[in-house]
Amino acid sequence: MRFQAFLSGVLLGIISAANGYEIGCIYPPAMPDPITAQDIMVNFNSLNQQDISVETPIAVHNGLVSAMCGVSCLAMHDSKAKNPWGERPLLVAPEFGHNAFSIALCSLSCHTVAIGYQTMKPLLDRWQANITEGLHPGLMFLHELEEEPSMSDLLRAVQVIKEHDYHPFLIGQVAVGEIYQYFLLQDGWNSFGNYSYDMLTQSVVNCTSNCMPFSDLSGYYPRNHPGRPYTEAEKYNVTGDDMYWQPLLEDDGYGYFSRQQHVVPHLATTAVPYLDPYIRNKTLDPPSYDYYEEALKVVEELRLTAESQQRRAKIEVFDNKFDVRGIFQYATRNQFATQHSYQRHLVYLYGISMAEDEGALLSWTEKIRHDLVRPTTVIQRWASDKLLTYGGDPNSFEAKEIEARNFEAFIRVMPHSEFPSGSACLCTTYREFADLFTMHYYGAKIDSSFLKYGVDGHETNCNGTVFPDLAQGWCSDTHKFTLRDMTELEEVCGQSRLWGGMHFTKSVPAGHELCEGIGTMAMERLKDVFADTDFGGNEWFVGDAMPLQCSDPLFQVNGNPVSVQRSSSTTVQATSVAAPTKALGFLGAVALVGLLLNH
Repeated sequence: MRFQAFLSGVLLGIISAANGYEIGCIYPPAMPDPITAQDIMVNFNSLNQQDISVETPIAVHNGLVSAMCGVSCLAMHDSKAKNPWGERPLLVAPEFGHNAFSIALCSLSCHTVAIGYQTMKPLLDRWQANITEGLHPGLMFLHELEEEPSMSDLLRAVQVIKEHDYHPFLIGQVAVGEIYQYFLLQDGWNSFGNYSYDMLTQSVVNCTSNCMPFSDLSGYYPRNHPGRPYTEAEKYNVTGDDMYWQPLLEDDGYGYFSRQQHVVPHLATTAVPYLDPYIRNKTLDPPSYDYYEEALKVVEELRLTAESQQRRAKIEVFDNKFDVRGIFQYATRNQFATQHSYQRHLVYLYGISMAEDEGALLSWTEKIRHDLVRPTTVIQRWASDKLLTYGGDPNSFEAKEIEARNFEAFIRVMPHSEFPSGSACLCTTYREFADLFTMHYYGAKIDSSFLKYGVDGHETNCNGTVFPDLAQGWCSDTHKFTLRDMTELEEVCGQSRLWGGMHFTKSVPAGHELCEGIGTMAMERLKDVFADTDFGGNEWFVGDAMPLQCSDPLFQVNGNPVSVQRSSSTTVQATSVAAPTKALGFLGAVALVGLLLNH
């Protein structure tokens, strides 16, 4: 039974609010305003993932969980908003918590568990947010349960929340428990490696040790095996198994070589659609290629890229989908600053993340169904043929004559099959959703004066604005460009994959075609979830006041974990001192922290 069924009209009627808290007494003075804090959390996570080379679909999925943290916390601090599953949440703070700052603290707590405490700790320290690792001690018993929680279990858990005045840090732990239970355990992505594929029995089995997050559940293996000998007469032929995706050879520059594994091929069969259960019914016809002519076009695109700084900049920026989303977020916040509140920003992030996640699932389904070869594999078979193209030196702006066996794309070719373009798909979902969102809520689309990348536009961690110790993004004039509207952004996002040599020509328009309509579905879901709320009249906008100084001189936030000392001499612990948990990527800590619901 869903946790909501226990709480709706029962638990909240039994357990009333405690003394309440004054937001000025618990909001860390070093923490920025809610919108800035949210964007820094998102960028902090994305830059960490960029540093460890998280593959695109994994980054997309993690982005949806991040957005769920925001809207779950919003729903738990609002009288009408629904949670990501379209229901009123299992626990709602009393009215004293219905404000942007409580939501922001809840979101920070949710992200800390979801991303992993050790990853988030530098940011927590910088903001002087005294969140400690693990669940609150009073909630630890829940993840030791082997059966569905009883009424007494639930009363005990909610009593902890009540005794701590519905502190946002604890409510954030409730939020991440729901996300884990009702999304990550059921979405078919195998986020924690709970399952593996047994080639002997050709079936999915439970993983008992040494589990690998996001490992394949479909039994995929490449049909185009590398290393097969071929003759001079065969090198231009792309027929039979040579038409299928082949793992590319990669190296670390220090003598270690490896072959790619296709990332998350099981999305085609096991991943659960989030917006449309029948989304896989939408398919593409296979492209009909003269591979030799197509490959010559790739070589020519790389020649033009070798001589163009603008092309290079756009290839690099549009390769990172967090950067692409950043352009949308920057433009929306700035053009509609007087209308785009913190609460609506959370809703916006959730909508674009839903569309993005569904687009990744659909494009991966088609990638596996067609399983087509990349240009790099085709061209390198030409061996000693001479090509005038990009020679591999990022500091040279001249094309170079190279032998075909040494051909490489401008940037790393991702470990998944060629058709269709996942980037074209995702950028179509971004454009469609953003246009619908801003037209619906603000009566206009984003215009070119706000659609920028680089100096005076969206940038990533320039001058350490996100975090001093993280790598900077594209912060110089060489990566500055302006786009006339979202349609041009969508177009350039797709074309940049051709300029970089990662795709043949039909892959990009196919990606756009495949994912048309997903942004519309995400917008319709948002209307259903948030249509009835005005956010309690407490929307927070950039420039609004920060919390007033705490009025109770005896109300102090000290120690680790957070201890709130009231004038009544009662001590309130806002977070836990539970045993450390090991983060497994962006979401791995959730699996070890446990649930607030346990079936």
